[in-house]
Amino acid sequence: MKKFMTAFLTLALLITLFAPVSEASTYTLKNKALKMPNLYSTTVASQLKSGTFKYYGVKLGNSKRYMYNMWGSAASSSVSRGYGSTDGLYFYGNDWQVTVDASYPNTRISTDKLIVESISIADDYHKYEYSKIKSIFGSPQSIYTDGNYRSINYKDKVDISFTKIGSKWYADEVSYYKYSF
Repeated sequence: MKKFMTAFLTLALLITLFAPVSEASTYTLKNKALKMPNLYSTTVASQLKSGTFKYYGVKLGNSKRYMYNMWGSAASSSVSRGYGSTDGLYFYGNDWQVTVDASYPNTRISTDKLIVESISIADDYHKYEYSKIKSIFGSPQSIYTDGNYRSINYKDKVDISFTKIGSKWYADEVSYYKYSF
C-alpha cells in the first residue's frame, strides 16, 4: 500500500508540475483609477502619433485575448456582429476611463481574436494644458472649437479633447487609433 501511495503522490506531483498554466493578467484595470499618459513627454507624443504607444502593456493591433491577459476582464463590454464584422467595445477603470474598440472582419470569429483598433483614455484631473501639449506634439492637422470644447487631431491617428477652465484649455481625453480593416 505504501508503494501504491508513493507512486500515486509522485504521479500527482508530476501532473501538477507539467499541467498547462493559464496566464494571469499583469495589471487588473477593471476597478482602478486610470489616468492618461504623460502628454508632456516627447516620447509619448511620438509613440501616440506613430501608433506604437503601449498603455499598461497593450497597444493597437494586439488581440482582445492579449488585452484580457494584460488587463484582466473589462468592467463592462458589448459585442455586436453584422455587416461582415464582429465588433467589441470594452470599458476599464472604476469610472470607465478607458474605452477600447476591437474588431475583426468576420461575423463567426471568436471574440478572443478581435484586434484592438482604438484606445481612448479620459482624465478629469485637468493636468495637461493645450499650449504645452501643442508645443510637444507640434501643429495639429485640424482644430475644432465649440464653446468650452476643443479637439485637435494629429495625422488621423490621435485626437486630444480639451475643456476650457477659466482662460486655459486642459486635456480631458486622448484617443489613438489605427483601423486595420
